Amino acid sequence: MNATLTGTALTLHNLGVAAGFGGSLYGQMALHPALADVQDKAERGKILRKAWR
Repeated sequence: MNATLTGTALTLHNLGVAAGFGGSLYGQMALHPALADVQDKAERGKILRKAWR
């Protein structure tokens, strides 16, 4: 297999893993704790939907 193709595929794979991990980390460490201050459940849901889109 071509070395350039292999390097490109590995880079894209690593970017995908980083994006998935970073998104989960953001949700658990920043977004969800911040939403604890919002008392109305419907409003919390609206904010969550908008944030993850």
